[in-house]
Amino acid sequence: MATAGANPSANIDDVFDEEAEEDVIEGKQWMKLRKSRVKEGYREGISKGQDLTVQEGFNNGYRSAAEEACQLGQLRGSLCAIISHSSRKGQGGSQKEAEILLEEVVHLEQELRTHGQSAKMQEQKTGPNITIAHLQRKANELLEITCASLKSEKVERKTDVDTTQNETDQTEPG
Repeated sequence: MATAGANPSANIDDVFDEEAEEDVIEGKQWMKLRKSRVKEGYREGISKGQDLTVQEGFNNGYRSAAEEACQLGQLRGSLCAIISHSSRKGQGGSQKEAEILLEEVVHLEQELRTHGQSAKMQEQKTGPNITIAHLQRKANELLEITCASLKSEKVERKTDVDTTQNETDQTEPG
């Protein structure tokens, strides 16, 4: 449709202009290609971001779990040593207390396995029920008692050895 005052032959030339039609098609293809590349880049960015976040979370969780496992292992070993020493020396009170603490350690380990949360996270959610730090304080108190007992035994043995040595020296003819 021609407008008033426009050159009719120019309109006819535009309709059959193949270059203009190709430019429009190329422009549309370019826009379509650009949109698909932007979408792909966005998807790839989201995917990589998720991977990094998941990996970082895994690393933090693994580090935390390893630290807690070491602490619980040391605590378990200390308590077993106290139980062993107390049972040999007939110290039922310390032995019983250490056995109770050991049961609490085992219970805490089971909770951590079941819930898959670190003790720190669990403490933040539920409040301080049984924590590793709490168990370590109790075990350290028992260790101090046990060490004091060992020191007094050592002093007694040394005194007994010295007494026996003196008796032997006095009975030997010189």
